[in-house]
Amino acid sequence: MLVNQLKSHAVDNYTSNGWDIMIETMSDEDIQDIISGCADLNSAIEVMADYLQPIHEHREEIIATASW
Repeated sequence: MLVNQLKSHAVDNYTSNGWDIMIETMSDEDIQDIISGCADLNSAIEVMADYLQPIHEHREEIIATASW
């Protein structure tokens, strides 16, 4: 249930802060592993946001240095 709630949050925030990464690359099992121990949606959002942040930043660095 918490995984589905988090996926809904990610869809609603798809273009912000790497939430698209979760939607496009993670299975429900991956998501559950990352948020295990979270008791509610707010804590799951915080844990996942912390997980996604360095991945998102790395992607942004790559985009910024790409030569088109």
